[in-house]
Amino acid sequence: MSKKDLLDFHSQWISHNAVGRKVLHVLVRSELCDGPPECDIDAEMKKFCATTGTAVREMREQNCVHNLSEFKARLALYELDKSDIEAQVAALK
Repeated sequence: MSKKDLLDFHSQWISHNAVGRKVLHVLVRSELCDGPPECDIDAEMKKFCATTGTAVREMREQNCVHNLSEFKARLALYELDKSDIEAQVAALK
C-alpha cells in the first residue's frame, strides 16, 4: 500500500467532506481476559504494560470504558456548550 493509496482512501471514505462517507464505526475488543475490567491480572497481561513501572491495573483504570453512554457523551463529534455536556451526563445518571 502506498502513501497515495492511503490518502485516496482517506479522502474518499474518512474525510469530513468525503463523497463515500456514511458511518464510520470502530469497535475495540480485548482478548486479554474474558471478564469485565476487574478480571485477574496474570503474567500474560503484564507483557502488555506499555510504560515501565506502570501497573497494569492502573493502566486499565485509565483506558477502560466502564459506561459506554457516558464515554460517548464526552466525545461528541462537534463542540458542545458546557451546559449541553452537563445535561447529557446528568441524563445518563
